[in-house]
Amino acid sequence: MESMDDLDVDQRVLWNLGRIFPMPLLDTVTLRLYGAGADCSGSTPAFANFLELHPNIREIALKCDAVQKLDLLVLTSSSCLCPLLETLRVWVGQRLDEATLMKVVESRTGCVEGGGTKHLRRVVFSLGEHSLLPSESTMAVLGERVALEW
Repeated sequence: MESMDDLDVDQRVLWNLGRIFPMPLLDTVTLRLYGAGADCSGSTPAFANFLELHPNIREIALKCDAVQKLDLLVLTSSSCLCPLLETLRVWVGQRLDEATLMKVVESRTGCVEGGGTKHLRRVVFSLGEHSLLPSESTMAVLGERVALEW
C-alpha cells in the first residue's frame, strides 16, 4: 500500500507532466491506479488537468481503480475533456459504475449542435479473473451506439 507521500508524488507528477514535457500529439493514455480503495479522489483534479492539456487524445484506458475516473469523460456544456475520444478501454471490476459508463457513451455519441457527430466509436472491456461484463440491458443500449469488444 502506498503512503500518503507516495500519493502526493503521484499527483504532482501527473499534474506537472504535461507542463514539463508538452506532448501536443499525444493520442493514447493509460491510467492505472492500484490499491486506491474506495477513494482515489485525490488524483481526479490532476488527471482532469492532464486531459485538458492534451485535447488530441483519441484513446483512453482506465485500469484497475482508475475506472473511478470515468465520470470525468462525460461531456457537458462546461466540461469537454478529450473531445476527439474514439476508443474507451475500461477494466471491468467491482468498481465499474454502469450508469456512469452509459452517461459517457450517451454524451459522446450522436449529433452535435452546428452539424457533425461526436467521435466515440468503440468501448473495449478488459476482463479480470473474477470480472463480469455489464448487464445485458446495459450492453444492449451501449451496443446501439458504439462497437463493443472484450
